[in-house]
Amino acid sequence: MIWKLLKKDIVRRLRNPGGFILLVLLPLLISLLLGLVFGGGRDNRVMPEVKLLIEDHDHGLASQFIAGAFHRGELARLFDVKSVDEGVGRRMMDKGEASALLIIPKGFADSLVSEKPTELILVKNPSESFLPKIAEETIGILSEGGDRLVRIVENPLRMIRKSAQNDSIVSDEKVAAISILFKNLIEKTKNLFFPPLIRFNQVAQKEGKKQTSGSVLFAYLLAGNTLMALLFVLEIFARDFFRERDNQTLYRMLTSPVTSRQYLAAKLIFLFVAALLAYLLVWLAGLLFFGIRITQPISFLVLSLLIVSALTGVIALLYAVVKTRTQAASLAPAIIIVLSMLGGAMIPFGSLPGFMKKIAFISPVYWGTDGLHRIVISHESLAAMPLHVGVLFSLGLLLNILAFILFAKKVQL
Repeated sequence: MIWKLLKKDIVRRLRNPGGFILLVLLPLLISLLLGLVFGGGRDNRVMPEVKLLIEDHDHGLASQFIAGAFHRGELARLFDVKSVDEGVGRRMMDKGEASALLIIPKGFADSLVSEKPTELILVKNPSESFLPKIAEETIGILSEGGDRLVRIVENPLRMIRKSAQNDSIVSDEKVAAISILFKNLIEKTKNLFFPPLIRFNQVAQKEGKKQTSGSVLFAYLLAGNTLMALLFVLEIFARDFFRERDNQTLYRMLTSPVTSRQYLAAKLIFLFVAALLAYLLVWLAGLLFFGIRITQPISFLVLSLLIVSALTGVIALLYAVVKTRTQAASLAPAIIIVLSMLGGAMIPFGSLPGFMKKIAFISPVYWGTDGLHRIVISHESLAAMPLHVGVLFSLGLLLNILAFILFAKKVQL
């Protein structure tokens, strides 16, 4: 009997799919527009600055070159860089006061001049997903550039280093030879081979397939926009309860062999299935058109089921509590906007005021959005986020059960 009721709702929606398709396209269009604004606008800041701490133990020209790169051009707009002493950066990271900490080891410049392998250490804030990723990609590019530069100037460096070791005055002939070498460095590009001298060591980051910066941006935006749109999709479908009650359809069905429990179970299942379908269609479009890659498909699917279940419970409970369709229409948008804002779906979580960050955990959108960022952008698995799984599972179970109980009482009135 539940299947027959569920089939009725599905067939009715398929007869008029226009509204459903529009709601599916909405998060895609929002993500696309924001992505284009962020990619093309030079004076409008869509994303917050990346707060980067630099702990320099070398204080040489090489480390100054890396630090100085963040104070020039576009990087100066994107990064908020602060130099810190040893230990201070770790404490600030523990308090969540920065997105990433770059540690430049002692002897970094000497290792480069001596053509010895060295490394930069990047510590990323686990409570953020997108901003540390920007720091990671940028420092990775700087590391590659530094490695290539060292390889290009290896011969002049060897000559300068040898003269310095001999502690002698450099003759005019050696100065001329070094000048000629620098003049002809462009011909050295064909001799650039791996492995690199500078090894970029990532902390708290698992290996995964690389995405372009554009696809990472779209994935970041799409995660939040999808969940916000999903709440609106659920709210529209949940209106059927009042529509059928006001049209007396509900009571006619209850005079048949259909029980109130079967009717309510079918409604909740329909909400979940319809929302899950909309959710998967959005991400499928993201994979096809935005170049988004999901390297943890099982984790993504399991988390998606938990997210849809929790959001279904939110809307179902709302409609179980209100008494009229007018009350639902008034309260639903406000609740959806508040939950979406707290969850980072409307404004990046890092840009929220401090008091909003402290209460963000009450929103299932926060746990869903952050979980999606970790899986899609940081390539983490569910095993690395037990708290997200526990919270979403508990919310989905408790909210849907409570909504079912309250709905049952309302139907019996």
